[in-house]
Amino acid sequence: MEALLAEGKKDKAKKVIDLAIEKMPVDLFGYYPFLNPFIEGYYQVGEKEKARQLIAQLTVKYKQNLDYYNTISNSDKVEMASEIAGDIENYRSLLHILQDNGDMDLYNKGLKEFNAYNAKFKMVGRESE
Repeated sequence: MEALLAEGKKDKAKKVIDLAIEKMPVDLFGYYPFLNPFIEGYYQVGEKEKARQLIAQLTVKYKQNLDYYNTISNSDKVEMASEIAGDIENYRSLLHILQDNGDMDLYNKGLKEFNAYNAKFKMVGRESE
């Protein structure tokens, strides 16, 4: 995909991205950070809505994880601090993709919600966005 984009072959790159997303559906895949380059690719080929849809799906997954972590005891949160921090940072990476691609409307909408989730886990020491 990246090589195709570098060569200016946006149509072929879009086909590769679509195929990758078809073969790695968000609901079944589970390795969500690996999808970030495909979101970037969608922006680069002019498929802003597809990028936004993928971001929305991943945001739901990260929020579900964080909602779960919020239900466990504080001692369990401490034990799972690296997993919590990872989900927070992966969630943050989606905001950075929006920002880097000039999608400021969605970035600004997501910013407040991200910071609210992040504030629930001060013990992991992640900064607000």
